[in-house]
Amino acid sequence: MPAKKIILNIQNNTPYPALISILGGLQDPNQYNVNSATEYLYDIGNFNWDNSSTFTIQFKRVGAANFSIAQGNTGGNPQQFLLSINLLSLGLFNFLRFDANISLIYTFNDYYEFGLLNIN
Repeated sequence: MPAKKIILNIQNNTPYPALISILGGLQDPNQYNVNSATEYLYDIGNFNWDNSSTFTIQFKRVGAANFSIAQGNTGGNPQQFLLSINLLSLGLFNFLRFDANISLIYTFNDYYEFGLLNIN
């Protein structure tokens, strides 16, 4: 007889709210985040979005020798930037604003390693 209820016990071990992809799977472009322990943080708090149009981020498979570069459009604001970086299918990136000066883009990923993030 199939189960009628699924109970999930999820614990956030970060000092801030973390969004996650719970079910994952091959069809999920954010599957690389499920159960990942390696965190990547980028401080974008003091950035002038009015002058931005594009971004690049370095990424590689864990253990690979060289980084590749992915790029996208910032849309001139952090919300559009977040949408664009998530459309790269490198994992689920989230935005967190601590105060007027500290804003972070973060992700957890054990499949990819990330290097420099440049916003131009």
